[in-house]
Amino acid sequence: MRKGFWLVLIVAVGLVLYVEPFRGSLPEPDVSVNGTDIGVTSGSSCWHSLLNSKCVDLIYTTPFDMTAD
Repeated sequence: MRKGFWLVLIVAVGLVLYVEPFRGSLPEPDVSVNGTDIGVTSGSSCWHSLLNSKCVDLIYTTPFDMTAD
């Protein structure tokens, strides 16, 4: 009985850690206006997930160049 409990607990914890929102990957927005998709450019950002926090510096150009399109 105890072996079954630990097995279920380990599988449950493994599944929770495998779920995408807990990985802490860079969030990518979906932007649309009146049904038209608008492209976005990733810049510097920080985000927090359940298990970790990250900051990434992705500005390769000036903000004016990023919004030129």
